Amino acid sequence: MKNILVGLDLTSTDDSILSFLDENQDILLNNKIYFIHVTEKVDSGKREEIEQKLSESIEGYVPKDKLDYDLRVVEGDPGDEILKWSLEKKSDLMIIGHKKKDDHQVKPHKLVEKAACSIALIPERDHYKLNKVAVAVDFSDKSYQALKEAEEIATSANAKFIGIHTYEVPSGYHYSGKDHKEFSKEMEENAREDAEKFLKGSGIKDIEMVYIYEEGDDSSKTIAEYIKENEIDLFVTGSKGRTDAASIIKGSVAKDIIKSIDKIPTVIVKDEDNKMDLLDALKEI
Repeated sequence: MKNILVGLDLTSTDDSILSFLDENQDILLNNKIYFIHVTEKVDSGKREEIEQKLSESIEGYVPKDKLDYDLRVVEGDPGDEILKWSLEKKSDLMIIGHKKKDDHQVKPHKLVEKAACSIALIPERDHYKLNKVAVAVDFSDKSYQALKEAEEIATSANAKFIGIHTYEVPSGYHYSGKDHKEFSKEMEENAREDAEKFLKGSGIKDIEMVYIYEEGDDSSKTIAEYIKENEIDLFVTGSKGRTDAASIIKGSVAKDIIKSIDKIPTVIVKDEDNKMDLLDALKEI
């Protein structure tokens, strides 16, 4: 069973998040869900009013007899409190809204950088049924966890499962005596061989791999264009593992992808082996 923390803010974003949960209840079964709303300091009467309003909203989408959940209303800074509660509840996944305008109470990029668990960003859109789930794959150990997480989601949702790998032609390709087209073809063939070995080792079979030439050394743009053109319903990507010396997102394309595909639900999977412990994480808040 996984612990899932869901941030609600009493705006239209809540409807988006709850619609996503409602349309994808199969992937949430047997998990514990904690809904959390952060407010400024209020008296007991106002707190009860907020709790009642949130309870009615939640019940309208995901009745308690279908999903196991608790609701908490806490006071403080929204970003800090959500991070603290995700640690206290040992959350495996945090779900928050991804608004079109930069008017978030909680900044998604801040949570992506500092959270010790994986994060799902849910934008406002007209449907959330998962028919196509895609994951970025670079055949590294760090992408393996994202691959397994995406497979679990795709299987639960009975969705088509797609792996995206981008490749590029190195600047010194001409020293090989081959032209750009020939070398590009060779790079794709190498990628296909690497994928076959990687997927065989991971035990994943029901995945459709796509190989995309990365033009201009911008994999985030390449992936974003594919996602939009092929009507992907959920995108999963790994992030660089958190260590004492490096922040989560440095050196990765996850943050750029988040900005580029703000209309597609996105899951950023954290490296289990490199998550911060409670004390280190609290120091970061």
